Amino acid sequence: MNIFSFIANAGGGMDLSSGGNAAFQGGYQIGYFVGIALAFLAPGFAVRSLFRRQVNKKCALSMVFLLAAFAIASLVGPFNEATSPALKVMTGALDMVAVLVSAILAIIGLVEFRESGARFGRKRAIVSLIICGFLLLAFIGGVQRGMRNRGFGGNPQAKPASFERTDLNFRIDYGPPWVSIKPLQAENQLMLTSGVPQMFFAMVAEQVGVESSVDTKAIMDIVKARDPNAVAHDECPMTINGVDGIRFQLDATVKGYVLFYDYWVAARDGYAYQLYGWTAPANKLALQRETAKLFEAFRLIDPHRQAHAAGVSSAKDYSSPISGFSAKLAGTPWNIYPAKDLAQKCPAAEFSVYSNKLQFLVLPVPLGKLEVDDDALAEAFADYFGLEVTADSLQVYPVKHGPLTGSLIAFEVNTATGVVRYAGEVLRGNGFAYFLACCGKFKAGDTRTEDVIRDVIARVEFDQSAGQPHVDEFTSRERLARARI
Repeated sequence: MNIFSFIANAGGGMDLSSGGNAAFQGGYQIGYFVGIALAFLAPGFAVRSLFRRQVNKKCALSMVFLLAAFAIASLVGPFNEATSPALKVMTGALDMVAVLVSAILAIIGLVEFRESGARFGRKRAIVSLIICGFLLLAFIGGVQRGMRNRGFGGNPQAKPASFERTDLNFRIDYGPPWVSIKPLQAENQLMLTSGVPQMFFAMVAEQVGVESSVDTKAIMDIVKARDPNAVAHDECPMTINGVDGIRFQLDATVKGYVLFYDYWVAARDGYAYQLYGWTAPANKLALQRETAKLFEAFRLIDPHRQAHAAGVSSAKDYSSPISGFSAKLAGTPWNIYPAKDLAQKCPAAEFSVYSNKLQFLVLPVPLGKLEVDDDALAEAFADYFGLEVTADSLQVYPVKHGPLTGSLIAFEVNTATGVVRYAGEVLRGNGFAYFLACCGKFKAGDTRTEDVIRDVIARVEFDQSAGQPHVDEFTSRERLARARI
Protein backbone atom coordinates (compact mmCIF):
# COMPACT_ATOMS: atom_id res chain seq x y z
CA MET A 1 0.00 0.00 0.00
CA ASN A 2 1.49 3.33 -0.98
CA ILE A 3 0.89 6.89 0.14
CA PHE A 4 -1.34 7.53 -2.88
CA SER A 5 -3.89 4.92 -1.78
CA PHE A 6 -3.66 6.00 1.84
CA ILE A 7 -4.44 9.61 0.96
CA ALA A 8 -7.30 8.51 -1.26
CA ASN A 9 -8.90 6.58 1.59
CA ALA A 10 -7.89 8.33 4.79
CA GLY A 11 -10.78 9.81 6.71
CA GLY A 12 -11.72 11.27 10.04
CA GLY A 13 -10.71 14.43 11.79
CA MET A 14 -10.56 17.90 10.28
CA ASP A 15 -9.36 17.71 6.70
CA LEU A 16 -7.32 20.85 6.03
CA SER A 17 -5.74 19.33 2.95
CA SER A 18 -8.82 18.46 0.95
CA GLY A 19 -8.95 19.39 -2.69
CA GLY A 20 -11.74 21.90 -2.01
CA ASN A 21 -9.75 23.85 0.63
CA ALA A 22 -8.59 27.19 -0.82
CA ALA A 23 -5.65 27.54 1.59
CA PHE A 24 -4.36 24.09 0.69
CA GLN A 25 -4.73 24.70 -3.04
CA GLY A 26 -2.84 27.99 -2.79
CA GLY A 27 0.00 26.38 -0.85
CA TYR A 28 0.03 23.43 -3.23
CA GLN A 29 0.48 25.64 -6.30
CA ILE A 30 3.22 27.71 -4.64
CA GLY A 31 5.05 24.59 -3.49
CA TYR A 32 4.77 23.09 -6.95
CA PHE A 33 6.40 26.06 -8.69
CA VAL A 34 9.09 26.39 -5.99
CA GLY A 35 9.89 22.70 -6.43
CA ILE A 36 10.14 23.06 -10.20
CA ALA A 37 12.42 26.07 -9.84
CA LEU A 38 14.74 24.30 -7.42
CA ALA A 39 14.80 21.17 -9.59
CA PHE A 40 16.06 23.18 -12.58
CA LEU A 41 18.36 25.52 -10.66
CA ALA A 42 20.21 22.64 -8.97
CA PRO A 43 21.68 21.22 -12.22
CA GLY A 44 22.72 24.76 -13.14
CA PHE A 45 24.74 25.17 -9.95
CA ALA A 46 26.22 21.72 -10.50
CA VAL A 47 27.33 22.72 -14.01
CA ARG A 48 29.23 25.69 -12.56
CA SER A 49 31.45 23.27 -10.63
CA LEU A 50 32.78 21.94 -13.94
CA PHE A 51 34.72 25.16 -14.43
CA ARG A 52 36.49 25.05 -11.07
CA ARG A 53 40.19 24.31 -11.01
CA GLN A 54 41.42 20.91 -9.88
CA VAL A 55 37.94 19.34 -10.19
CA ASN A 56 37.40 15.92 -11.71
CA LYS A 57 34.95 16.67 -14.47
CA LYS A 58 33.56 13.12 -14.59
CA CYS A 59 32.75 13.24 -10.88
CA ALA A 60 31.11 16.64 -11.30
CA LEU A 61 29.18 15.48 -14.38
CA SER A 62 27.80 12.49 -12.46
CA MET A 63 25.99 14.93 -10.13
CA VAL A 64 24.79 17.01 -13.12
CA PHE A 65 23.17 13.98 -14.77
CA LEU A 66 21.61 12.83 -11.51
CA LEU A 67 20.08 16.25 -10.85
CA ALA A 68 18.89 16.38 -14.47
CA ALA A 69 17.02 13.11 -13.89
CA PHE A 70 15.31 14.68 -10.87
CA ALA A 71 14.46 17.75 -12.94
CA ILE A 72 12.73 15.62 -15.58
CA ALA A 73 10.77 13.73 -12.94
CA SER A 74 9.75 16.98 -11.22
CA LEU A 75 8.46 18.44 -14.47
CA VAL A 76 6.52 15.38 -15.66
CA GLY A 77 5.44 13.96 -12.28
CA PRO A 78 2.60 16.40 -11.49
CA PHE A 79 1.07 15.69 -14.89
CA ASN A 80 1.45 11.93 -14.51
CA GLU A 81 -2.28 11.40 -14.01
CA ALA A 82 -3.08 12.92 -17.40
CA THR A 83 -0.06 11.48 -19.21
CA SER A 84 -0.40 8.72 -21.78
CA PRO A 85 1.29 5.37 -21.02
CA ALA A 86 3.68 5.84 -23.97
CA LEU A 87 4.90 9.20 -22.63
CA LYS A 88 5.29 7.68 -19.16
CA VAL A 89 7.54 4.97 -20.61
CA MET A 90 9.59 7.52 -22.57
CA THR A 91 10.15 9.85 -19.59
CA GLY A 92 10.89 6.88 -17.31
CA ALA A 93 13.44 5.54 -19.78
CA LEU A 94 15.05 8.99 -20.11
CA ASP A 95 15.31 9.23 -16.33
CA MET A 96 16.96 5.83 -16.06
CA VAL A 97 19.42 6.66 -18.86
CA ALA A 98 20.42 9.79 -16.93
CA VAL A 99 20.81 7.74 -13.73
CA LEU A 100 22.94 5.10 -15.49
CA VAL A 101 25.15 7.74 -17.09
CA SER A 102 25.52 9.39 -13.66
CA ALA A 103 26.57 6.09 -12.08
CA ILE A 104 29.05 5.26 -14.85
CA LEU A 105 30.62 8.74 -14.70
CA ALA A 106 30.86 8.51 -10.91
CA ILE A 107 32.65 5.15 -11.07
CA ILE A 108 35.08 6.29 -13.78
CA GLY A 109 35.68 9.59 -11.98
CA LEU A 110 36.50 7.86 -8.68
CA VAL A 111 38.89 5.46 -10.41
CA GLU A 112 40.70 8.36 -12.12
CA PHE A 113 40.52 10.74 -9.15
CA ARG A 114 43.99 10.14 -7.66
CA GLU A 115 45.78 9.85 -10.98
CA SER A 116 44.20 13.03 -12.33
CA GLY A 117 45.52 15.11 -9.43
CA ALA A 118 42.06 16.54 -8.83
CA ARG A 119 41.10 17.89 -5.42
CA PHE A 120 37.33 18.40 -5.88
CA GLY A 121 34.41 16.28 -7.02
CA ARG A 122 35.07 13.07 -5.06
CA LYS A 123 32.26 13.62 -2.52
CA ARG A 124 29.79 14.45 -5.27
CA ALA A 125 30.65 11.27 -7.11
CA ILE A 126 30.20 9.16 -3.96
CA VAL A 127 26.81 10.78 -3.20
CA SER A 128 25.71 10.33 -6.81
CA LEU A 129 26.75 6.69 -6.78
CA ILE A 130 24.83 5.94 -3.56
CA ILE A 131 21.65 7.65 -4.82
CA CYS A 132 21.94 5.96 -8.20
CA GLY A 133 22.22 2.59 -6.46
CA PHE A 134 18.98 3.14 -4.59
CA LEU A 135 17.19 4.34 -7.73
CA LEU A 136 18.40 1.37 -9.78
CA LEU A 137 17.22 -1.06 -7.09
CA ALA A 138 13.82 0.64 -7.07
CA PHE A 139 13.67 0.43 -10.86
CA ILE A 140 14.49 -3.28 -10.86
CA GLY A 141 11.87 -3.89 -8.17
CA GLY A 142 9.28 -2.02 -10.24
CA VAL A 143 10.07 -4.06 -13.34
CA GLN A 144 9.80 -7.30 -11.36
CA ARG A 145 6.47 -6.27 -9.85
CA GLY A 146 5.11 -5.20 -13.22
CA MET A 147 6.06 -8.55 -14.75
CA ARG A 148 4.33 -10.41 -11.91
CA ASN A 149 1.15 -8.38 -12.34
CA ARG A 150 1.15 -9.08 -16.07
CA GLY A 151 1.51 -12.79 -15.52
CA PHE A 152 5.28 -13.27 -16.04
CA GLY A 153 6.76 -15.40 -13.30
CA GLY A 154 3.37 -15.78 -11.56
CA ASN A 155 1.88 -13.94 -8.64
CA PRO A 156 1.01 -16.26 -5.76
CA GLN A 157 -1.38 -13.69 -4.31
CA ALA A 158 -3.39 -13.00 -7.48
CA LYS A 159 -5.50 -16.16 -7.49
CA PRO A 160 -9.22 -16.60 -8.11
CA ALA A 161 -11.01 -16.09 -4.81
CA SER A 162 -14.39 -15.19 -3.42
CA PHE A 163 -15.66 -13.11 -0.52
CA GLU A 164 -19.05 -13.40 1.08
CA ARG A 165 -20.98 -12.04 4.04
CA THR A 166 -24.01 -14.12 4.88
CA ASP A 167 -25.24 -11.48 7.33
CA LEU A 168 -25.29 -8.92 4.49
CA ASN A 169 -26.53 -11.44 1.91
CA PHE A 170 -23.85 -11.07 -0.79
CA ARG A 171 -21.00 -12.87 -2.46
CA ILE A 172 -18.42 -11.53 -4.91
CA ASP A 173 -15.75 -13.38 -6.88
CA TYR A 174 -12.44 -11.86 -7.98
CA GLY A 175 -9.13 -12.89 -9.44
CA PRO A 176 -6.02 -11.50 -11.23
CA PRO A 177 -5.02 -8.71 -11.36
CA TRP A 178 -6.82 -8.08 -8.05
CA VAL A 179 -5.48 -9.06 -4.64
CA SER A 180 -7.20 -8.52 -1.32
CA ILE A 181 -5.76 -6.06 1.21
CA LYS A 182 -6.86 -4.86 4.63
CA PRO A 183 -9.60 -2.21 4.29
CA LEU A 184 -8.49 1.28 5.28
CA GLN A 185 -11.97 2.25 6.44
CA ALA A 186 -14.18 0.41 8.90
CA GLU A 187 -17.21 0.71 6.60
CA ASN A 188 -15.50 -1.31 3.84
CA GLN A 189 -16.15 -5.05 3.97
CA LEU A 190 -13.75 -5.70 1.10
CA MET A 191 -10.82 -3.88 -0.48
CA LEU A 192 -8.74 -4.94 -3.48
CA THR A 193 -5.75 -3.52 -5.31
CA SER A 194 -3.97 -4.17 -8.59
CA GLY A 195 -0.42 -3.40 -9.58
CA VAL A 196 0.01 -1.96 -13.07
CA PRO A 197 -1.84 0.23 -13.65
CA GLN A 198 -2.43 0.99 -10.00
CA MET A 199 -6.13 0.68 -9.22
CA PHE A 200 -8.23 0.10 -6.12
CA PHE A 201 -11.64 -1.41 -5.46
CA ALA A 202 -13.81 -1.37 -2.36
CA MET A 203 -17.26 -2.39 -1.23
CA VAL A 204 -19.73 -1.12 1.36
CA ALA A 205 -22.76 -3.20 2.32
CA GLU A 206 -25.30 -2.14 4.93
CA GLN A 207 -28.48 -3.50 6.47
CA VAL A 208 -30.87 -0.54 6.40
CA GLY A 209 -34.14 -2.46 6.72
CA VAL A 210 -37.10 -2.64 4.37
CA GLU A 211 -38.80 -0.14 6.66
CA SER A 212 -36.28 2.49 5.59
CA SER A 213 -36.94 4.91 2.74
CA VAL A 214 -33.42 4.35 1.39
CA ASP A 215 -33.53 3.35 -2.27
CA THR A 216 -30.94 3.13 -5.04
CA LYS A 217 -31.21 6.81 -5.96
CA ALA A 218 -30.83 7.80 -2.30
CA ILE A 219 -27.58 5.82 -2.09
CA MET A 220 -26.28 7.58 -5.21
CA ASP A 221 -27.20 10.96 -3.69
CA ILE A 222 -25.37 10.04 -0.48
CA VAL A 223 -22.22 9.21 -2.47
CA LYS A 224 -22.40 12.52 -4.35
CA ALA A 225 -22.98 14.47 -1.13
CA ARG A 226 -19.67 13.28 0.33
CA ASP A 227 -17.84 15.73 -1.92
CA PRO A 228 -19.97 18.61 -3.24
CA ASN A 229 -17.15 19.54 -5.62
CA ALA A 230 -17.07 16.11 -7.27
CA VAL A 231 -18.51 15.90 -10.78
CA ALA A 232 -20.84 12.95 -11.44
CA HIS A 233 -21.49 11.80 -14.99
CA ASP A 234 -22.57 8.88 -17.19
CA GLU A 235 -25.38 7.70 -14.90
CA CYS A 236 -27.24 4.69 -16.27
CA PRO A 237 -29.39 1.86 -14.87
CA MET A 238 -27.56 -1.45 -14.62
CA THR A 239 -29.04 -4.78 -13.50
CA ILE A 240 -26.56 -7.30 -12.13
CA ASN A 241 -27.69 -10.88 -11.52
CA GLY A 242 -31.26 -9.76 -10.93
CA VAL A 243 -30.40 -6.73 -8.75
CA ASP A 244 -31.42 -3.36 -10.20
CA GLY A 245 -28.85 -0.62 -9.62
CA ILE A 246 -27.24 2.49 -11.06
CA ARG A 247 -23.74 2.80 -12.48
CA PHE A 248 -22.09 6.21 -12.58
CA GLN A 249 -18.66 7.85 -12.54
CA LEU A 250 -17.17 10.61 -10.41
CA ASP A 251 -14.27 12.99 -11.01
CA ALA A 252 -13.00 14.17 -7.64
CA THR A 253 -10.00 15.83 -6.03
CA VAL A 254 -9.04 14.11 -2.78
CA LYS A 255 -6.35 15.81 -0.70
CA GLY A 256 -4.75 17.32 -3.77
CA TYR A 257 -4.95 14.19 -5.94
CA VAL A 258 -7.25 14.05 -8.95
CA LEU A 259 -9.05 10.70 -8.96
CA PHE A 260 -11.55 8.90 -11.17
CA TYR A 261 -14.24 6.74 -9.51
CA ASP A 262 -16.48 4.11 -11.08
CA TYR A 263 -19.55 3.24 -8.95
CA TRP A 264 -22.39 0.75 -8.95
CA VAL A 265 -24.97 1.16 -6.19
CA ALA A 266 -28.17 -0.70 -5.38
CA ALA A 267 -30.81 -1.06 -2.68
CA ARG A 268 -32.68 -4.34 -2.44
CA ASP A 269 -34.95 -5.80 0.26
CA GLY A 270 -33.50 -3.78 3.12
CA TYR A 271 -29.85 -4.06 2.04
CA ALA A 272 -27.78 -1.23 0.54
CA TYR A 273 -24.71 -1.94 -1.60
CA GLN A 274 -21.92 0.28 -2.92
CA LEU A 275 -19.26 -1.21 -5.22
CA TYR A 276 -16.64 1.18 -6.53
CA GLY A 277 -13.14 1.42 -7.94
CA TRP A 278 -10.78 4.36 -8.30
CA THR A 279 -7.53 5.29 -9.99
CA ALA A 280 -5.75 8.16 -11.73
CA PRO A 281 -7.71 9.64 -14.67
CA ALA A 282 -5.15 8.29 -17.17
CA ASN A 283 -6.14 4.74 -16.17
CA LYS A 284 -9.91 5.19 -16.22
CA LEU A 285 -10.54 2.97 -19.25
CA ALA A 286 -8.58 0.12 -17.67
CA LEU A 287 -10.47 0.65 -14.41
CA GLN A 288 -13.87 0.57 -16.11
CA ARG A 289 -12.99 -2.72 -17.83
CA GLU A 290 -11.94 -4.33 -14.55
CA THR A 291 -14.74 -2.92 -12.37
CA ALA A 292 -17.30 -4.11 -14.93
CA LYS A 293 -16.02 -7.66 -14.33
CA LEU A 294 -16.21 -7.23 -10.57
CA PHE A 295 -19.71 -5.76 -10.76
CA GLU A 296 -20.87 -8.77 -12.77
CA ALA A 297 -19.28 -11.08 -10.16
CA PHE A 298 -21.55 -9.70 -7.43
CA ARG A 299 -24.59 -11.76 -6.46
CA LEU A 300 -27.08 -12.20 -3.62
CA ILE A 301 -26.79 -15.33 -1.52
CA ASP A 302 -30.58 -15.49 -1.05
CA PRO A 303 -32.53 -13.38 -3.60
CA HIS A 304 -35.66 -13.53 -1.42
CA ARG A 305 -34.20 -12.57 1.95
CA GLN A 306 -35.20 -9.26 3.51
CA ALA A 307 -33.46 -7.21 6.18
CA HIS A 308 -35.42 -5.41 8.85
CA ALA A 309 -34.76 -2.46 11.09
CA ALA A 310 -34.37 -2.91 14.82
CA GLY A 311 -37.62 -3.42 16.70
CA VAL A 312 -39.49 -5.04 13.79
CA SER A 313 -41.50 -8.21 14.56
CA SER A 314 -41.68 -10.94 11.95
CA ALA A 315 -45.12 -12.22 11.07
CA LYS A 316 -46.42 -15.37 12.75
CA ASP A 317 -49.28 -17.67 11.97
CA TYR A 318 -52.61 -16.08 12.82
CA SER A 319 -56.01 -17.63 13.48
CA SER A 320 -59.02 -15.37 13.88
CA PRO A 321 -61.09 -16.21 16.97
CA ILE A 322 -64.34 -14.84 15.49
CA SER A 323 -64.09 -14.34 11.72
CA GLY A 324 -63.42 -17.84 10.42
CA PHE A 325 -60.02 -17.35 8.73
CA SER A 326 -56.34 -18.01 9.40
CA ALA A 327 -53.05 -16.87 7.82
CA LYS A 328 -49.95 -19.08 7.56
CA LEU A 329 -47.15 -16.49 7.52
CA ALA A 330 -44.53 -17.82 9.94
CA GLY A 331 -41.07 -17.90 8.36
CA THR A 332 -41.99 -15.51 5.55
CA PRO A 333 -40.49 -12.05 4.86
CA TRP A 334 -43.64 -10.35 6.14
CA ASN A 335 -43.73 -8.30 9.36
CA ILE A 336 -46.53 -7.57 11.79
CA TYR A 337 -48.13 -4.22 11.10
CA PRO A 338 -48.18 -2.25 14.39
CA ALA A 339 -51.62 -2.51 16.00
CA LYS A 340 -51.59 1.16 16.97
CA ASP A 341 -50.98 2.28 13.39
CA LEU A 342 -53.57 -0.18 12.05
CA ALA A 343 -56.20 1.15 14.46
CA GLN A 344 -55.59 4.66 13.19
CA LYS A 345 -55.31 3.98 9.45
CA CYS A 346 -57.69 1.06 8.98
CA PRO A 347 -59.66 0.33 12.17
CA ALA A 348 -61.99 -2.12 10.43
CA ALA A 349 -59.14 -4.48 9.45
CA GLU A 350 -58.58 -7.43 11.74
CA PHE A 351 -55.14 -8.48 10.53
CA SER A 352 -52.32 -6.76 8.61
CA VAL A 353 -48.68 -7.38 7.71
CA TYR A 354 -46.17 -5.49 5.58
CA SER A 355 -42.93 -6.01 3.67
CA ASN A 356 -40.59 -3.92 1.57
CA LYS A 357 -43.06 -2.49 -0.95
CA LEU A 358 -46.41 -3.86 0.15
CA GLN A 359 -49.01 -3.86 2.89
CA PHE A 360 -51.43 -6.76 3.15
CA LEU A 361 -54.60 -6.81 5.22
CA VAL A 362 -57.69 -8.91 5.87
CA LEU A 363 -60.90 -7.01 6.48
CA PRO A 364 -63.82 -9.31 7.45
CA VAL A 365 -67.36 -7.91 7.51
CA PRO A 366 -70.32 -9.85 8.98
CA LEU A 367 -73.09 -9.46 6.44
CA GLY A 368 -75.93 -11.04 8.33
CA LYS A 369 -78.92 -11.10 5.99
CA LEU A 370 -77.53 -8.41 3.68
CA GLU A 371 -77.55 -9.36 0.00
CA VAL A 372 -74.69 -7.64 -1.84
CA ASP A 373 -73.20 -8.59 -5.22
CA ASP A 374 -69.46 -8.76 -5.90
CA ASP A 375 -69.20 -5.52 -7.90
CA ALA A 376 -71.01 -3.58 -5.19
CA LEU A 377 -68.70 -5.06 -2.55
CA ALA A 378 -65.60 -4.13 -4.56
CA GLU A 379 -66.77 -0.53 -4.93
CA ALA A 380 -67.79 -0.42 -1.26
CA PHE A 381 -64.35 -1.56 -0.12
CA ALA A 382 -62.66 1.01 -2.39
CA ASP A 383 -64.93 3.69 -0.98
CA TYR A 384 -64.07 2.57 2.55
CA PHE A 385 -60.41 3.43 1.89
CA GLY A 386 -61.41 6.81 0.50
CA LEU A 387 -60.41 5.85 -3.03
CA GLU A 388 -62.18 7.40 -5.98
CA VAL A 389 -62.53 4.32 -8.13
CA THR A 390 -65.15 4.01 -10.83
CA ALA A 391 -66.63 0.77 -12.07
CA ASP A 392 -64.80 1.27 -15.38
CA SER A 393 -61.38 1.45 -13.69
CA LEU A 394 -61.94 -1.72 -11.67
CA GLN A 395 -60.63 -4.98 -13.09
CA VAL A 396 -62.89 -7.74 -11.69
CA TYR A 397 -62.55 -11.49 -12.37
CA PRO A 398 -64.41 -14.39 -10.73
CA VAL A 399 -62.38 -16.42 -8.25
CA LYS A 400 -62.81 -19.31 -5.82
CA HIS A 401 -60.78 -19.39 -2.60
CA GLY A 402 -61.29 -22.52 -0.53
CA PRO A 403 -65.00 -22.77 0.34
CA LEU A 404 -65.64 -19.14 -0.63
CA THR A 405 -66.35 -17.49 -3.96
CA GLY A 406 -65.94 -13.92 -5.10
CA SER A 407 -63.90 -11.66 -7.34
CA LEU A 408 -60.26 -10.97 -8.01
CA ILE A 409 -59.91 -7.18 -8.24
CA ALA A 410 -57.14 -4.79 -9.26
CA PHE A 411 -57.03 -1.03 -9.62
CA GLU A 412 -54.62 1.87 -9.25
CA VAL A 413 -54.93 5.34 -7.77
CA ASN A 414 -52.88 8.43 -8.54
CA THR A 415 -51.64 10.15 -5.38
CA ALA A 416 -49.40 13.13 -4.69
CA THR A 417 -46.44 10.78 -4.16
CA GLY A 418 -47.06 8.53 -7.15
CA VAL A 419 -49.26 5.68 -8.36
CA VAL A 420 -50.47 3.26 -5.67
CA ARG A 421 -51.65 -0.11 -6.97
CA TYR A 422 -54.17 -2.35 -5.25
CA ALA A 423 -54.77 -6.04 -5.87
CA GLY A 424 -56.71 -8.63 -3.92
CA GLU A 425 -59.85 -10.67 -3.52
CA VAL A 426 -63.38 -9.82 -2.44
CA LEU A 427 -64.96 -13.02 -1.09
CA ARG A 428 -68.33 -14.04 0.34
CA GLY A 429 -69.35 -17.02 2.42
CA ASN A 430 -70.26 -18.23 5.90
CA GLY A 431 -72.21 -15.04 6.47
CA PHE A 432 -69.12 -12.84 5.95
CA ALA A 433 -67.57 -10.69 3.25
CA TYR A 434 -63.80 -10.65 3.22
CA PHE A 435 -61.47 -8.15 1.61
CA LEU A 436 -57.93 -9.54 1.13
CA ALA A 437 -55.94 -6.61 -0.20
CA CYS A 438 -52.35 -5.79 -1.09
CA CYS A 439 -51.33 -2.24 -1.88
CA GLY A 440 -48.05 -0.53 -2.65
CA LYS A 441 -45.99 1.44 -5.14
CA PHE A 442 -44.81 -1.15 -7.61
CA LYS A 443 -44.48 -1.08 -11.35
CA ALA A 444 -47.16 -2.48 -13.59
CA GLY A 445 -46.01 -5.84 -14.91
CA ASP A 446 -43.64 -6.40 -11.96
CA THR A 447 -43.90 -10.19 -12.01
CA ARG A 448 -41.85 -10.62 -8.85
CA THR A 449 -44.23 -8.44 -6.84
CA GLU A 450 -47.24 -10.09 -8.45
CA ASP A 451 -45.90 -13.49 -7.33
CA VAL A 452 -45.53 -12.17 -3.78
CA ILE A 453 -49.14 -10.92 -3.80
CA ARG A 454 -50.47 -14.25 -5.07
CA ASP A 455 -48.44 -16.12 -2.44
CA VAL A 456 -49.64 -14.07 0.55
CA ILE A 457 -53.28 -14.29 -0.54
CA ALA A 458 -52.96 -18.06 -0.95
CA ARG A 459 -51.69 -18.30 2.64
CA VAL A 460 -55.09 -17.19 3.95
CA GLU A 461 -57.41 -20.11 4.67
CA PHE A 462 -61.11 -20.13 5.57
CA ASP A 463 -63.17 -22.43 7.77
CA GLN A 464 -65.60 -24.69 6.00
CA SER A 465 -68.42 -23.40 8.18
CA ALA A 466 -67.67 -20.35 10.28
CA GLY A 467 -70.01 -19.57 13.15
CA GLN A 468 -71.37 -16.13 12.36
CA PRO A 469 -72.00 -14.08 15.49
CA HIS A 470 -75.41 -12.61 16.18
CA VAL A 471 -75.77 -8.87 15.53
CA ASP A 472 -75.85 -8.27 19.28
CA GLU A 473 -72.44 -10.02 19.57
CA PHE A 474 -70.64 -7.89 16.98
CA THR A 475 -67.46 -6.29 18.23
CA SER A 476 -66.95 -2.54 17.81
CA ARG A 477 -64.63 -3.25 14.90
CA GLU A 478 -67.25 -5.46 13.22
CA ARG A 479 -69.97 -2.89 13.79
CA LEU A 480 -67.77 -0.20 12.23
CA ALA A 481 -66.88 -2.37 9.26
CA ARG A 482 -70.50 -3.39 8.66
CA ALA A 483 -71.68 0.22 8.95
CA ARG A 484 -69.08 1.50 6.53
CA ILE A 485 -69.46 -1.28 3.99
